[in-house]
Amino acid sequence: MRHGQRTLHSAIWARRKDGKRIRIEVKSAIFEDNGRECSSMSIRDVTERLRWGYQRRLLEAMHECSSDGIAIMDENWLLVWANPAFEHATGLDVADAVGQLSPFFRQLERNPKKLHAVLSALADNGHWHGELISRRADGELYPLDGSIVELDNTAEDGRQYIAIFRDVSQMRRYEHELEFAYQYDALTQLPNRANFEGRVEEALAHSNPSSDVVALLLVNVDHFAAVNESLGHAAGDTCLRLIGQRIAAALDAPGLVARHAGDSFFVLVSNLDAAPASAFVARRILKAFDRPFQVHEQQVALSASIGISLFAADGRSVAQLMRAAESALAEAKASGRADFRYYETGSETRAREFVSKAAEIREGLKNRQFVAAYQPILECNSERVVKIEALARWNHPTRGLLGPGEFIGVAERAGLIAELTEELLAQTVATVKALDAAGNPGISAAVNLSARQFRDPAMVEQLEGIVRKGQLSPERIIFEITESLMMQDVSSKDRIIKDLKERGFRIYMDDFGTGYSSLNYLRNFAIDGLKIDRSFVARLPEDKTDAVIVRSVVAIARELGLLVVAEGIEREVQVEYLCAQGCDLLQGFLFEKPMGQTELLAYIKGSSPDAAQ
Repeated sequence: MRHGQRTLHSAIWARRKDGKRIRIEVKSAIFEDNGRECSSMSIRDVTERLRWGYQRRLLEAMHECSSDGIAIMDENWLLVWANPAFEHATGLDVADAVGQLSPFFRQLERNPKKLHAVLSALADNGHWHGELISRRADGELYPLDGSIVELDNTAEDGRQYIAIFRDVSQMRRYEHELEFAYQYDALTQLPNRANFEGRVEEALAHSNPSSDVVALLLVNVDHFAAVNESLGHAAGDTCLRLIGQRIAAALDAPGLVARHAGDSFFVLVSNLDAAPASAFVARRILKAFDRPFQVHEQQVALSASIGISLFAADGRSVAQLMRAAESALAEAKASGRADFRYYETGSETRAREFVSKAAEIREGLKNRQFVAAYQPILECNSERVVKIEALARWNHPTRGLLGPGEFIGVAERAGLIAELTEELLAQTVATVKALDAAGNPGISAAVNLSARQFRDPAMVEQLEGIVRKGQLSPERIIFEITESLMMQDVSSKDRIIKDLKERGFRIYMDDFGTGYSSLNYLRNFAIDGLKIDRSFVARLPEDKTDAVIVRSVVAIARELGLLVVAEGIEREVQVEYLCAQGCDLLQGFLFEKPMGQTELLAYIKGSSPDAAQ
């Protein structure tokens, strides 16, 4: 009979005959049997058990550390087990969630089509991979990229599902941001050109060239560079955002606004009843610029020009329509800005000519090719030179001396008129100083201002700076403004004219009688004098109608305390009539044509040595 048994366990590494290392578990037993000491030993290869135990611990560690959520569900999609990443993604406590319906399946039940696709894939292939929408514990929906594998376990556990998933909401946000950056303008948040072209192509593809009207509008802000120069680029950026919003709000019909480049915007309008409807859209956009833009506590007054092309009259492709709209825009700029033009055959050629001439003018300004020519203005009774008018001339390197008709219009449309005026003003200030030095003190000089310059908020400061730099009193400079300019945006012009007057400058209304003359704005504007247009002087005194007009103008000016200048005088009989009617000053070829500074000094010395105010 056995008694007093002692058992020993040990494990050793051994090597099999084939050289493979194995782990051996050795059990030894020592016992007494009928008074004799006996022993027994058993040996077992535990290599596989050891390996599976290690792998199980390794898998457990991997599940614990994995950033992917892992969940095991039973055949009823009830949660059996889940790793920490599952808790992090879903916001659920695993201990509470076990035995509950999986959040994946709960959300799938809300989408029968998706549920059918998942179950079909599991039934056919035993696995499914794709994207699901799940719901966190706080109710937030989020996208998952995952796989579900079906395990048909014949043991007592029955069928089970293993789901491995990753929360891709952050990735989708990044993708959306990248897509937005590629498709939209970062500054205005409007579609960019590439996005816009794609949408135009889509609109054209669904349009009937014979019946559907699709319009492409290119909107460009007039003289926008002045905003950046005077207020800074940060203010310019703010202004562009406001402009984009204002254009979008102006669209009455369904349309798309996109930023083209710089200060240009494209507008696509489709499903129009007829081509003239595009003009209605253009007018609404132009009207949107009537109100100033509030930029960094400053009010900025701007206008816009628009070029319009129509599908399929002006092109059947995006590129053709864009080129046509650009040509039409150039025509709008060339015809005075703040307006719209349709594309017309030949406008591209005119646009190229305009660009070429503008480049020539820009180069001429750079090389100081523009000079002032001066025409004397004489006192009516004494015929002494009391004022001069500065007129622009272009000393062209190949075509010789050119008159203003060759370049003024293009300079205005190209936004170069302010630079040209400033150059002429600087030369005129120097000429007035030279007249003073030559013994002709008190002579004033008139310089013409363009309507385009009144859109520049810094104009008054710049003009005064030039005169002050030349050490001349502003009272010696007269700015001539056309009557038609006075009629445009009366309130803003009134403010600028009053500002010029407060700084000491004098203001004359040029070409009086050629516009819609109004006694009201003669009363309201703080002007100093009127210039009777040459068209009313040319037929004096024979033409009775012109004679009545001139007498009336002089009488009105006398009542309002304004000086009157008659221009375009070429005959002595005109001088006699005008002086008899009470005209103050005379100007015309009868006395002298415009001349350079040297000729002017000689002329005044010979004809009016005692010139005075």
